[in-house]
Amino acid sequence: GIASRRLGDSSDAVTGTIGFQWEPDSDTMAYARYSRGYKAFGFSAGGFLAVPKADEETVNSYEVGVKKNFDNLQLNLAAFYLDYRGLQAPVAVRVGATNVTQFVNIAKSESYGIEFSGIWQPIQPLRLTVDYGWNPSKITKSAPLVDVNDNINTGAVSIVGNDLPQAPEHKFALNGTYTFELDEGNIVAGATYLYRSKSYANVFTREYNATKSWDQVDLRALWMPTGGKYTVIAYVKNVFNDDGYAAAVAASQRNTS
Repeated sequence: GIASRRLGDSSDAVTGTIGFQWEPDSDTMAYARYSRGYKAFGFSAGGFLAVPKADEETVNSYEVGVKKNFDNLQLNLAAFYLDYRGLQAPVAVRVGATNVTQFVNIAKSESYGIEFSGIWQPIQPLRLTVDYGWNPSKITKSAPLVDVNDNINTGAVSIVGNDLPQAPEHKFALNGTYTFELDEGNIVAGATYLYRSKSYANVFTREYNATKSWDQVDLRALWMPTGGKYTVIAYVKNVFNDDGYAAAVAASQRNTS
């Protein structure tokens, strides 16, 4: 139709990283790093939203870690803390008879945790890797918001203390490969196990917004003939046909009757 809307703005920020690294010997490295991140403002131009703009988002990131090599083992450990200001978070709002996603700014929130990885090669053809991440997150300051999918509490509710969207607390991966060395070439057989704990679609920590925890097994094989002219790869993803989730999606027009 003839309706129109002009949206525009400008913003800028100073960002950067500073870090320190210490290597007491050839097999050990420790580091500390600080980063300042920035995401520009954004518009949700569709859906006839009353407030289509989300202001800029900033984050202060702190990280320390250590890496250590042994004869046939490599260990990596890191700890981090992310201090968000104005986090742009998706929230569903009611426009007419439908729900439309709008990004709003969360005043203060945080994400912290540890990341561990290890690589072990007990014998030359066998290689094992493990990765684990522990990453709690929390909203520490925010104005109350309305959850349009909650048919019981229809007014604005506090989201302080809730998890950040799409942020599983636990992630785990285990991978193993074995190389069969033949005269005709090498066959590399491998398997991977993945696990993700539950997460939430948005800032409302509700069970109807949650994905269940899930795990998955993948298989992979490579055939590399002598001479290296080509490589043949075969794989099976999700061997046991388990349900997995790339992300949670908010419920819409939930019916409790």
